[in-house]
Amino acid sequence: MLELVHPLSAPIESLFPPTTAAGWLVVLALILFAGAYVGVCLLAAVWVRQDAGRTGRARPTLWAGAVGLSLLGGGLVGLFLLVAYLWSREPPHPSVIGE
Repeated sequence: MLELVHPLSAPIESLFPPTTAAGWLVVLALILFAGAYVGVCLLAAVWVRQDAGRTGRARPTLWAGAVGLSLLGGGLVGLFLLVAYLWSREPPHPSVIGE
């Protein structure tokens, strides 16, 4: 009897069968890259949240959420938001050497 299997319920081996060691290394590399990308996005969001709170910026959680979710969602919009956040920060006060 023919059994129908929904594609999303099929194991990953049947959807993408890497039959060689190189194929499994590609899958492992993609999983590691995805994990590293998510980690970097979360670290950027946490840093923006802490920096915005430290500098007294209005709505630091909103900034962190917008940057973090945009980086996770597409990358380029999040990168523009991160640059806009960094651009709008107040410059550090220069120290005068010799005083």
